[in-house]
Amino acid sequence: MDTKTQLSAKFAEEKGFVKGEISALLVLGDFVLITNRKTHRLLILSKEMDAKKNIYFSRKQRGLLGTLDDMAKVSPSRFAVLCTGRFSASKCWIYDLTDDQGSTALSMVEEISLEQGCTSICFQRESFFASFSPLVGSHGYIRQKNLHGSNIRKFVNDEANESLFGKNVLILHVDSEFIMHVSDVERKELQVLKKDNECEFLTKETCHRYRVIDIAVSNRGPFYLLTDSSDGIVLLNRDRKWTFNSFLPKSKLGGTPTAVVCVKYPKPRLVVAVSNGSIFKKSKLLFFDLIETTSGADASDFEP
Repeated sequence: MDTKTQLSAKFAEEKGFVKGEISALLVLGDFVLITNRKTHRLLILSKEMDAKKNIYFSRKQRGLLGTLDDMAKVSPSRFAVLCTGRFSASKCWIYDLTDDQGSTALSMVEEISLEQGCTSICFQRESFFASFSPLVGSHGYIRQKNLHGSNIRKFVNDEANESLFGKNVLILHVDSEFIMHVSDVERKELQVLKKDNECEFLTKETCHRYRVIDIAVSNRGPFYLLTDSSDGIVLLNRDRKWTFNSFLPKSKLGGTPTAVVCVKYPKPRLVVAVSNGSIFKKSKLLFFDLIETTSGADASDFEP
């Protein structure tokens, strides 16, 4: 049997508790960005994890019960912040982030208004992809929008006119070929869908029986699926056809995982946000070194 490369995670360090619940992690150039849905704050850290900016979003900005729920990279210096509106319109703010000799500047480029119940966003090839989970009535759906928020397509049914999703849906990753990774929370499955450029339908490529909360994507390795199961973080092969469920179980996380991201500094690492508590939540960041080992196992495609 040929020598194979496997990937494992070794605990490296922990960053202390902060109030609230971390909803999203994003790497943008030399920055790590964090949104907190309980404290309504955006925290900008350097790659060394030193605080650079701490921005509070007021109730006037967010609307009634609006929460910061997701982020998406738009360009090397631009990113989008999603504010989910439960009883009012959701909002998406696009920011430009620059650093000049240690002075960090953040400026808003555009504000996009979305329907209420927008749960997550992705950006790919000049398009936003946003998922929606209506409070009442219809099934969940996905919209494709341009950079200014104009609707391009709405994805809700398949070619047989059957609903693609249950009521609660999260769009977690869209690749350059418009392959979508969508978590159907109600059905407890991750759907991998392909967008047909010649029509307005999505075709299901495959699915996996996990309720996935977030996805971290490495440059050439696997996808890291953050699940709500005892399996914790599960590896998804780059061909999207099979998973490896003994990578980082929930028992090693010491709490409820809420977000995950891959970082390169000071070495390839997986950063996991974990929360504790029910009413008065606190969160921490766990750092795991990604380690390659060789064996005769059949995990050859899990190279970082």
